[in-house]
Amino acid sequence: MTELRRVVVTGLGAVTPVGNDAKETWANLKAGKNGIAPISLFDTEKFKAKLAGEVRGFDPLQYMDVNDTLRTDRYAQFALAAAQQAVDESAIEGAVDPTRFAVYFGTGIGGIGTFELEHTKLMERGPRRVSSLFIPMMIANMASGMIAIRHNCQGPAKIGRAHV
Repeated sequence: MTELRRVVVTGLGAVTPVGNDAKETWANLKAGKNGIAPISLFDTEKFKAKLAGEVRGFDPLQYMDVNDTLRTDRYAQFALAAAQQAVDESAIEGAVDPTRFAVYFGTGIGGIGTFELEHTKLMERGPRRVSSLFIPMMIANMASGMIAIRHNCQGPAKIGRAHV
């Protein structure tokens, strides 16, 4: 038999197509708003899909300095922002034993934007133009590690992937 372990949710954070924090997201959902709109992050001319739920109006500089934004894929910026919001709401930082402070982060894939950008550099300009930060910026578990480091979470820092 598996041991029952309790978890306490002390704060919420969200970066979504309907809001860049949990309060805005919830208010927009209650108001019946949706985040589906024409894709703006890339040229859709050759694609059948023209609509998506993109995060809009997100400013990573609210959560990290400019150098960190340059070394971090957008998915990790969203993760860091949502985690910062949750930590701020909870006021838990410094109030709990760091060894009991954990990060559980779910993603289907890591930094696909970084992958696409660096692949284009490789094909168009050669291997010397590929960033030395390519792998750290795109791996799926980078976000959970960054959250753990930022908030001194010395418990587990794990990633869960979507399963079909």
